[in-house]
Amino acid sequence: MVPGRPIRGALIGCLICGMLWMGADRPEKDPQNGSQALPVREIRMIARNWVFEPDTVYACPGQRVRLIIDARDKTHGIQIQTVKVKVKLPRGRTTIVEFTAPERPGTYPFKCWKYCGKGHKKMRGRLIVTACTTPSPDAGHSPMQ
Repeated sequence: MVPGRPIRGALIGCLICGMLWMGADRPEKDPQNGSQALPVREIRMIARNWVFEPDTVYACPGQRVRLIIDARDKTHGIQIQTVKVKVKLPRGRTTIVEFTAPERPGTYPFKCWKYCGKGHKKMRGRLIVTACTTPSPDAGHSPMQ
């Protein structure tokens, strides 16, 4: 065994992962017209005792959305009927949910579909799709700029 070789391999692996990660959210070209597409809108959420935090998320029409959801207390679910999303959120895990926002601006409800206790029916939120030119830097928690 050559001294320093395992460390060098680990460093190279970290560099490769870092480069891939940095390029993951870069916008791609729109295949239809060649223009710059909007970057993926990544939003971190928490699902816990009858609430989604945040309970309102924003996106541009046709934008790819990635919800990174931590289910803290028990198993929940998220359903956004308009974009055909229905995903189980296991307790203690982070679940990634990806979809394309509707092309039409508007307010689209989402809810917990997995019964989670007496406040289950209150566990709701909304996806607001609004016309925009550039996504705001706040990761989807407030209105678009």
